[in-house]
Amino acid sequence: MASAVVGWPTAALVRWYRADDGGTPLPSRERLRTDPSAQARWVAAGAMVAFAAFLALAVLQLAVAQLAVLSTPPLTFTALFALSVLGALGALAAVGYAVHGLARGSWSLVGRAHYALVAASLVVFAWVLAYWNLLVPP
Repeated sequence: MASAVVGWPTAALVRWYRADDGGTPLPSRERLRTDPSAQARWVAAGAMVAFAAFLALAVLQLAVAQLAVLSTPPLTFTALFALSVLGALGALAAVGYAVHGLARGSWSLVGRAHYALVAASLVVFAWVLAYWNLLVPP
């Protein structure tokens, strides 16, 4: 996942810098509607952000109210699990995009392999959260 977190924004900035048209580094709305590779990157990035936000906010919640979480979890702690569920759904969507990319061959070989590894790492991360009972609220 780290290669996607660092690599995709860096590649977007390089493309923006080389374009010389004064545009934005973000893809256009038309490209997001029609290009599956752009959609796939945004889905995977969204799942990564949801997982990272869940972990950061759960650690913060545990630091603020240590014993309250262990006895009867407060509503704020239970609401955090929406992020982990959203990340898991994003991981499943990323797997769907990976299968689509592998089947149609619309990306380069390196791009398909990289996205397949990113999607697999998202699924493994969701499995680890499920193993530790952090995927759905208690």
